[in-house]
Amino acid sequence: MRTAANKKKAFSIVEALIAAVVLSVSVMVISAITTRSLSATRRAGLYQGALDLARKQIAIIEHMGVSELLGSDMLEGEAKTEAITYNWQGQITQTDLDGLYDINIRIDWQESKRERFINLQTRLYDEGTQENVETLSR
Repeated sequence: MRTAANKKKAFSIVEALIAAVVLSVSVMVISAITTRSLSATRRAGLYQGALDLARKQIAIIEHMGVSELLGSDMLEGEAKTEAITYNWQGQITQTDLDGLYDINIRIDWQESKRERFINLQTRLYDEGTQENVETLSR
């Protein structure tokens, strides 16, 4: 006859299987979260690269002078990085105010067979034209 003192406490096979299932589900959830996190980090890096390119293009437009580039073919191009190729297009339109221009830069790229893009819009004042200098001196 067995006594309570002689019984060894151990896990049954059912308890071990339940523990294995819980552990497996936990690992799957953690790996799914990690995969999504890495994907989101990569996508954020691509958007940041596109934004940096758009800012550089606006800085170039500002440096060269908006009126010099108005109607120019120099407002489109391609920028290649290690990971991706960005295509950019710029558009300059004159506003109702002399010397004030609307600038629109669009950056396109392909990511996992999906077209992604950003638009960056700003306004620049071109001080380089003679009309503007005369207006400011009055």
